[in-house]
Amino acid sequence: MTRAEEVIVGSSPLMLVHALDRAKKGHRVCVVDRTDNWGGTWQLAHLDTGDSVEIACHVIEVFPGIYDLLEKVAGVPFPVLDAQPIRVHRSGFKIPYFNRLLMVASGLRLFVGYGKARFDVLIRRARDRNQLINFQTKLRSYARHQLGSFFASQKVRGPRDGYADFLEKLTEACRHAGVEFVVMDVTSLTREADGWTLTGADGAVRSAQRVFLTTATNLRPVSDVKYQANPPQFAQRYAAVAQVDKSDIVTSHTYVAFWRDPQVARISRVDMPDADPSSDRFLVEFHNAPSASEDELLPLIESRLTKAGILKPGAAFHLVGAVSCEFTQYVDLLPSGSLAPGLWALHSSGNLAAGLAAWQSEKHDIDAKEA
Repeated sequence: MTRAEEVIVGSSPLMLVHALDRAKKGHRVCVVDRTDNWGGTWQLAHLDTGDSVEIACHVIEVFPGIYDLLEKVAGVPFPVLDAQPIRVHRSGFKIPYFNRLLMVASGLRLFVGYGKARFDVLIRRARDRNQLINFQTKLRSYARHQLGSFFASQKVRGPRDGYADFLEKLTEACRHAGVEFVVMDVTSLTREADGWTLTGADGAVRSAQRVFLTTATNLRPVSDVKYQANPPQFAQRYAAVAQVDKSDIVTSHTYVAFWRDPQVARISRVDMPDADPSSDRFLVEFHNAPSASEDELLPLIESRLTKAGILKPGAAFHLVGAVSCEFTQYVDLLPSGSLAPGLWALHSSGNLAAGLAAWQSEKHDIDAKEA
């Protein structure tokens, strides 16, 4: 049995930032994940060209202080994106991804969703509290953090050399601070007199005084002293990497979200250090893994690149690789905060900026409980 003072379950950027913060405070920290492809849903894929790219399109939303925090912890610049993110309706109508009207609409949608979920649990006696926890967490984050940016600049920023470089630099910073990385598929957590015991799917055992995990995890409480993993549910994610000569680009959009498109979810520009100056690469992310052949996918990708205002009509492009990976679907969410003595869940709702904003508040509570 190996003993670490603190174990971080999961290696998303949120958990890596937390691991780095704990290590810098003098704690012995171990990050465990079920594979050695660190990053969670931000993990990287490696193309046949030798390049590393993200497995999905990312955008870090405008939350007060988050860009400065990420610059500091990862040691990479976060300049204003040269082309601000947009949303594209299936009709071709384009609007900015972030604006104040959408922020108000988002708040109203969260409020209505929370009210309905609360009604379902309290009045209709719904057994599944996942929706209530989800809306409660997002509404609290919206009120505490996102509203603070309503009158601030709405300019979105991103890592200068792309998200793959950002994740690699953040992982390097953790290692440099002494964080240990271990492959372990945690199937149970058991509270002992001196901390927690973690058991892996392969029978491996670790113990820690404190354990931190995200609210999006398969681990569920089965008693006051034990958490057990639900059987994992896997889904496939697929994306294609398209390369376009700059002479054939109308606007080199950094992030495009497709609204009500049944096939393509998002397109984002793949920024890399030392990239070819004559062309840009774009990650085209699909809702589901397509069954069509590459030749049949080309017209679909071309139509979305054109609709997004990236590719000139009729211009050529070519595919340089595909990203296909299996990821875990989390059916339920744990509440954030202190779950038991020495066990914490950190806010996670598929939104890194919101998670980090909540973490900045929660870490003061963690430090206060230790004092």
